Amino acid sequence: MFDPDPASKDFAIANELVETVAEESLALNMLDAPAPRYLCHYTDFSGLKGILSSGQLWFSDTKTLNDSVELEYGRGLVAEYLKDNITGVEEDLVMQSGLNHPYRLFVSCFCESSSVLSMWRNYARRGGGYCLEFDGFSLQQCRFPPQANRLPFKMTYTNKLSKEARALIDKLMAWGRADADRAKLVGVVLNYLPVKFKHPAFSEEREW
Repeated sequence: MFDPDPASKDFAIANELVETVAEESLALNMLDAPAPRYLCHYTDFSGLKGILSSGQLWFSDTKTLNDSVELEYGRGLVAEYLKDNITGVEEDLVMQSGLNHPYRLFVSCFCESSSVLSMWRNYARRGGGYCLEFDGFSLQQCRFPPQANRLPFKMTYTNKLSKEARALIDKLMAWGRADADRAKLVGVVLNYLPVKFKHPAFSEEREW
């Protein structure tokens, strides 16, 4: 497993990886892309009470999302590209670090608009809940020490990986071939990347 201690070898390699794929990550709106002025979070009374009483936003395990196959859609897009494009040399790397590693992923969802009917229906008790408006810039300053992760990033609604996403994966695979430690970090990213992609049928949600 990845060691998040800033003094660890894993952490140093992770920083190198971030620098290596920074350009492609920027193109995918996953690293320092400007968020909208305001982002909305739809919730019910229980969620509202928890946020106001604690002053915190709690993230949800992706396995408990309303759409139980949401993450699988993105994984399918990434897996399909890997299957069609990896070479024999890269196959062992994919098997070692690929999309079935048991990492747990947690998310918090935001929307660019406070008037999306499907969001009111699915996340705010069919219109009987609440839509909280957050400052997008402030959200983007969130950090999760010691990791360098930042929030938020914009969702992509697609049925095919963009050239930017393909370029990111290609660079990851090339970088990860060097040794087992790098391969381990590639596995982390390959499990994280699919969270960004959703089916075009959900495009009206305009999520971050």
